[in-house]
Amino acid sequence: MSMYAYLVERVQDLDREIIIYQNNKISARELFADINAVSTFLYELGIRKGDSVGLCLPNIPQAVVAIYAINKLGAVVNAIHPRLKDKALYSALEKTNTKVVFMYDFMVLKHNKTLKDKGIKIISCAYSDYLKGIKKFYKWGFIPYLSKNIYPYSATLKHTKELDIEVNGLLDAIYLHSSGTSGYSKTVKLSSYAFNALSDNIYNMITNKAKVALSASDTMLMTLPVFHGFGLGVCVHFSLSHFKVCLVPFFHSKYVRYSFRNNDINFITAVPNMLRKITNDKKFSASYLQSVKLVFSGGDKLSDKVKDDFNALLKSGGAKCKIMEGYGLSELASVVSINIFPDKNNSQGLPLPSVDIVVVDGDKVLPPDKVGEICVYSQSVMTGYLDDDSAPFILIEGKKYLRTGDLGCLDCDGFIYIKDRIKRIAIIGGINIYPKEVETLISSIEGIKACCVARYEYQGKVMTKAFVELEKNFSLNAKLQAKIKDTVENGIMKYAVPTIIEQVDKIKLNKMGKVDYLYYENLLKSNN
Repeated sequence: MSMYAYLVERVQDLDREIIIYQNNKISARELFADINAVSTFLYELGIRKGDSVGLCLPNIPQAVVAIYAINKLGAVVNAIHPRLKDKALYSALEKTNTKVVFMYDFMVLKHNKTLKDKGIKIISCAYSDYLKGIKKFYKWGFIPYLSKNIYPYSATLKHTKELDIEVNGLLDAIYLHSSGTSGYSKTVKLSSYAFNALSDNIYNMITNKAKVALSASDTMLMTLPVFHGFGLGVCVHFSLSHFKVCLVPFFHSKYVRYSFRNNDINFITAVPNMLRKITNDKKFSASYLQSVKLVFSGGDKLSDKVKDDFNALLKSGGAKCKIMEGYGLSELASVVSINIFPDKNNSQGLPLPSVDIVVVDGDKVLPPDKVGEICVYSQSVMTGYLDDDSAPFILIEGKKYLRTGDLGCLDCDGFIYIKDRIKRIAIIGGINIYPKEVETLISSIEGIKACCVARYEYQGKVMTKAFVELEKNFSLNAKLQAKIKDTVENGIMKYAVPTIIEQVDKIKLNKMGKVDYLYYENLLKSNN
């Protein structure tokens, strides 16, 4: 079935709260009414099965409504980071042949001219659309009504006609922009079936194996972005199907504190850097965590310091749980394993029900404790990459496993341990940064002959360093450094800007004549 049909089937009490957003509590009845209205509006705009609709929003209610409204039509949600710079945004829209995009209103003015020229319609969504009382009036956004291709979100809610469209849940439903398994940006195609299976598997893992009772009155704090597989699959689809979600529009300490002060939060999903920031926030009270039942950490390796510090905060606040680390990929709709036994140190846990994980060396399956490439069989696997047939699958005993590009091992009890990444991805602020793309931009600047961008960790934070080889008569002065930073920020986003830029006499190449990025990563590891 579609994700929309799956949600309808599991939410029987239409009067229960399902979304908390700042000072507004939205019932299931209200949510479904808005989904119906928006889907009808999109249909009247010409959206049909298989069409791509952009979702370029932070964690606001319009994003949740849009996901299910698009899915109800059998169209595809093209999930895009709302702060992408011009070139990267337009590339993501053109590659997917996107016809309509839900966009945060503050970004509309910046992108409208280009999108209008490309024939893309915009549904402008404001921070204040779902606020109530006085807050609705002092949290104004910017909605430019002057252009015919722009529709304010409020205009989408005026439809009451009910559409009945049969949707095949095995067809593409979500586009996620990922590193693939090579370090290059690729568009992952995922079906409704993948996200429905993910929801079922997580529910079974938590209730049957972790023995944690779930209640419709429970609340998930959603700090992970909706354009991320973890955020969309776990925080939105799984959570709404079983309890309610408290949306944090942007990860900022004031929004996090507000959410905890005003609600009993039972579940937290976050990347390690978010947990570190909560722990270091001097205004955050440990007592806020008293009702917490589960804390999920994913998206990057969880350091011992972050884990120990946050677990200590949980304990001092009276919570009877510890962080559960997990592992997953966009290609697998996010999570495939969870460590439901937090005392099993440094493990990313056991596979979810219906998931099988093996470790291989080439085509050979390795025994326990031997390090190799992690391969995963799961119902939540992608249908493939958009316009790319290079999906890295391997057949093992008649079953199709995904080669993840990650190195790790399994112990004799089946617990997974991720050792390192084969791919070059750097995850900064929970966002995938692709060094190859950064290198390409930097190398396009006048005076730069070659470049290598390598990731490293410093005081528990992931950073990148750019090594640059310059043309004759050029020097790495303040002007050139500023040019490099501006080029990367405007071409991709600020998270992609290297923390350090260093000039070298000559970029080291490997035996294949390619940039030897492993040399620079090892150099940074030895220096830190």
